[in-house]
Amino acid sequence: MLCYLLLLTGLCWERLRGKSRLRDSAVTPWFRPCLGVPGLSTLVAGLIVLFLLQLMIVAFLAQDDSVTRGAIRFPLNIVDDRIGTQSSHRGAATAMMLVLALLQTVGLATLSRALVDGGRAARWIVAAGAVTMYGMALLAPALTSADMYSYSGYSLLGGRAYAPPAVPFPSQFASINLWWHTPMEPAPYGPLWIHYNRILLALAPTLFLKFAILRCAGVVWLLVVLRCVALQRVPLHILSLLALNPAIAFQFISNGHNDVVGVGIALLGLTAARLGPWFQAPFVVAAGLIKLPFVAVAVVMLRGSLRTRLTVAGVSTFATIAASLLFGGPSYVDSLMHHAHTHALMFGVAHSVLLLYVLGAIAVALILNRWSVVAPLCFPSLAAAMFPWYILWGLPYALAGRSLPFFLIALPLASFLFDPIYETLWLLLAATLAVSASSVWEILNKRRRATSLGAEAFHGA
Repeated sequence: MLCYLLLLTGLCWERLRGKSRLRDSAVTPWFRPCLGVPGLSTLVAGLIVLFLLQLMIVAFLAQDDSVTRGAIRFPLNIVDDRIGTQSSHRGAATAMMLVLALLQTVGLATLSRALVDGGRAARWIVAAGAVTMYGMALLAPALTSADMYSYSGYSLLGGRAYAPPAVPFPSQFASINLWWHTPMEPAPYGPLWIHYNRILLALAPTLFLKFAILRCAGVVWLLVVLRCVALQRVPLHILSLLALNPAIAFQFISNGHNDVVGVGIALLGLTAARLGPWFQAPFVVAAGLIKLPFVAVAVVMLRGSLRTRLTVAGVSTFATIAASLLFGGPSYVDSLMHHAHTHALMFGVAHSVLLLYVLGAIAVALILNRWSVVAPLCFPSLAAAMFPWYILWGLPYALAGRSLPFFLIALPLASFLFDPIYETLWLLLAATLAVSASSVWEILNKRRRATSLGAEAFHGA
């Protein structure tokens, strides 16, 4: 509930502070460090060390939670994201992760400002840092989500993923059922992802190898995202925030979440728009067939005249629904209804308000070409439940709305605050109060300035 309240107060704060102060070069305008190659290398190395510490904290919590269930050992230890870590060190881990998230945020902001005039050497330093960070993410010993277990299970089920049989997986794959029960939860993903996942993992004979393939696929899709963003003439100092973002590396390589696939396809559509606005339509449909909400994520980047944008959006949405029914069948609809019902308790008034706001922000962007800075952080409300990796859904909107620096710098802290494994309720409350206090202060200042101007006008007359 508090995460919804934080986002709602953030939206109010945005309206009071003004969007222009949060866009592009306006991010962290109060300092601009002059770092040479040694200083820049040290800064990138510092981000890598912070990421390593993050991996170590997660590994410690996963080990402390318990590495075995019954007689079966998990290939990769997991911190339970359903009820939060049960470690006796949860409070200390939360405090350490808060410090790390803040340092990562400050480090990214400093890096962005330092790279404004970056040259060839700076590009090589960023590239080397990204390779190192992604390599560490590939070798991460623990997870904060069991989604890769479910992906492996769905690859074994193939066409039965929407209606799994009440039969446990054999031998080493039995650990999947320990997390996802027997029968498994039906897949909430689109039919295109089901086939992609089955083909991707078909040749992996072991569960551990399936995890390795999923992580490597995460790296490939991140590179696709980076390339698509770079093709939009995004400068190095903004691109580095994406390439060296610890939250992105952890969620989409270490945890292997499949959201990066849908975002990558949506951004490929933006690249295809150079050939004409209708070339985006197949990519919007493909993104929606990965996860249904990605239709909304992708249409926000449609190009062309207003009439063309609305037509392409309508045709793409209709085609996505038709293709979902055709290739997913009634079992896919039943699966979506099952997950909606499962998360119904979380889908309260605050979630509904945020969902309506995001849909409104997408409509306003599509029709009036007006953008919100805070709205990208609210995109997880398009799902039935909010998880930290869903924040990436807002990246295409942030790119189109020129608020990518603010979005990417805020990502490590936002991901931490929305992560259910940590004890963040009091932090969310503190952040909500801080944003609310800032809003009240801005209101008082505006009134004081208005009163002062009125008095000056009176005396001048």
